[in-house]
Amino acid sequence: MSTSEELRLNEAAAAEAQGRLDHAAAVYESLLHDGALRLRALIRLAALELARGRPAEAAARYAEAGTLRQEVPQLPYNEALAHVAAGALEAAIQASERAVSLAPDYKEARLALMGALRALGRFRSAIEVGREGLARGVDSAELAAEHAYALAGAGEHDSAVDRFGDAVRFGADRYEMRFHAGCSELARDRPQSALDAFDGALAGRPQWLEAKINRAVALNGLGRYDEARSACVALLATEPRVDVLRTLGRAHQGLHAFDAAVDCLREALLLAPHDHESWDILVTIYAEANVSGPMLLACVDEALRTWSEALVDARQRRLKLLSLRVGALYALSNMDEAESTVDELVALAEDFPLALGHQAFAHAANFNWQGFDGRREGLRSGVVAGRQVTTPFQLLPFIADAAVQKRCATAYMDALYPPATEPLAVVSDPVGTRIRVGYLSADFRDHPVSHLLAATLEAHDQSKFEIIGLSSHQVTDADPMTRRLMGAFERFEILSALSDRKAAERIRSLNVDILVDLNGLTAGERPAIAAARPAPVQVNFLGYPGTIGAAHHDYVIADAGVIPPGSEAHYTEAVIRLPVPLLPPGDCRPEDLVSPGRAALSLPADALVIAAFHSGFKVSPDVFGIWMRLLRVQPRAVLWMSASSPRGRARLRTAAENAGVSADRIVFADRIPDRTDHLHRLTEADLLVDTPVYNSHSSALDALRSEEHTSELQSLTNIVCRLLLEKKK
Repeated sequence: MSTSEELRLNEAAAAEAQGRLDHAAAVYESLLHDGALRLRALIRLAALELARGRPAEAAARYAEAGTLRQEVPQLPYNEALAHVAAGALEAAIQASERAVSLAPDYKEARLALMGALRALGRFRSAIEVGREGLARGVDSAELAAEHAYALAGAGEHDSAVDRFGDAVRFGADRYEMRFHAGCSELARDRPQSALDAFDGALAGRPQWLEAKINRAVALNGLGRYDEARSACVALLATEPRVDVLRTLGRAHQGLHAFDAAVDCLREALLLAPHDHESWDILVTIYAEANVSGPMLLACVDEALRTWSEALVDARQRRLKLLSLRVGALYALSNMDEAESTVDELVALAEDFPLALGHQAFAHAANFNWQGFDGRREGLRSGVVAGRQVTTPFQLLPFIADAAVQKRCATAYMDALYPPATEPLAVVSDPVGTRIRVGYLSADFRDHPVSHLLAATLEAHDQSKFEIIGLSSHQVTDADPMTRRLMGAFERFEILSALSDRKAAERIRSLNVDILVDLNGLTAGERPAIAAARPAPVQVNFLGYPGTIGAAHHDYVIADAGVIPPGSEAHYTEAVIRLPVPLLPPGDCRPEDLVSPGRAALSLPADALVIAAFHSGFKVSPDVFGIWMRLLRVQPRAVLWMSASSPRGRARLRTAAENAGVSADRIVFADRIPDRTDHLHRLTEADLLVDTPVYNSHSSALDALRSEEHTSELQSLTNIVCRLLLEKKK
């Protein structure tokens, strides 16, 4: 290098030092033609580009320098750093890989490569780079921390916690590492370890907001909801934050203060309307608070709208939301949407718990009989194989084999509602002068169970029995039936705001001697209440026509038609048979039943009207085929059915045409809210046909009250109204 060139380099360096970057760059540019100085000039120009805030140009200079000295790993390493600064992560990965291939023990290059991979969400690749370094003995505080971040991103939280510990041993910021280890402990559902980690982080940085928030999350995980609530309230005193409001909502949810929980999530959504986490938590609150129908459906739909594949556990979240959406649609009797939703659920995960049962039930309820036999066999084989394919209730209309029904019920209860390890009550004599009977139900409202039972409750001998109503769900005295039941019970408790355990403890505190479960395993079920054994004697009665499948129900009340002698082995409960029909007679038949007339009901004036007011899920294609044979041999007959779904009605018309029966001989009855109006119109029916696997219950009783004639089809499981019919005869 000549003296003049040396002077030029010194001139450029002096200009840099004085901040005259443009002049320095011009001098370096003038030296690029000199082969001896070109490399030094390129490196200095790259540094200048970084100083001028032009990282992409700096990366280009480093890349050009690298072509001159391809054996020097620092050049692609510096190029990688410039690419990172420019946001060109793919280019940064390529440059880092060149540096690591030149010098496998180059810690900084390996660190840059791992960081770029992690930033693009390629956690597995970053983990592999870290493991390769460890195999060569290449490690440091920074590498251990970066490795831990990648492990956490990939969900390998056990290994992540270990590597955060390694980083501390190498001298990394212990408070930073404890915080991130706490996050991994939360992810692996170890709230106590997480709490310890966040306490450790806060010991060094007492004002660390994120650590305080995550500490409250850990408190929620430990069930220390009061402490979590207090912590969140203190944090919100400074500023409203979505994550704090979510955590506070969780605390209120844990305390079963559902209204306060909803308020928190609604406030969070005002701040961030598209925040999926808030919508997802709100869904769980509504589901736990037994909110159904339009509110739950709207919330689930928002959670699905804000869902993305980038979420942690994205697939499981979507499956859970789809499952809840099916339940909300059932509550609204929107079977068209329910059918489509459950098909999406099964397409995503056929093995999702209970999904096949939901699918079979939704299709049957909407009269979609394509693949009916295959779905029925899938349920049977799944239950026999011990898989969790269906709820016991959804199995009943498909499988008449009582042994399979019992197997399904016991597996379902064992998996979801195991008996309490320490039962709240033991068998004992009544503590008072009267036997205290508690009736537990979700249906103390305008519901068939309440219509059947109200008169019986009012007829209890109060000199011998004290009867208590235990509503597992929220009800209101605005409902006339609820008001009537409240008057029939000596005490009426609403348990909807209590957890299952707290509800069971409340029942125990009332010294209930006999708990009568009116729900069983039907909609609104809360089996965990009875599983805690809140009463010395517990009975399955009326609401559910099958075995509960659990030892904590001592008895099932039946009659000889519902559970024929010799069937006891198929029930986990001891069978008590009434000498009278199982179904309570309900109220007496109204004296003034006056039909609105067939014309008003779209029924032909001279037709033989065959009524089938069953829920759709009870009707199989074989049974419908029998009804079509009746219509073919009885030209004056029409089939009067209840089917609210447009898609379901269209399918029934098509099935009739395929069976050689004109579609206009199927007459659809709209749902009417007033039960008395329903009884009025039933007087126009000449014959009620039943379904043989899952029989009519309240609808058959309504028909008997209306003096309809009921055709008795034999059932393999239960003939609920047979004794009532015989008694009437």
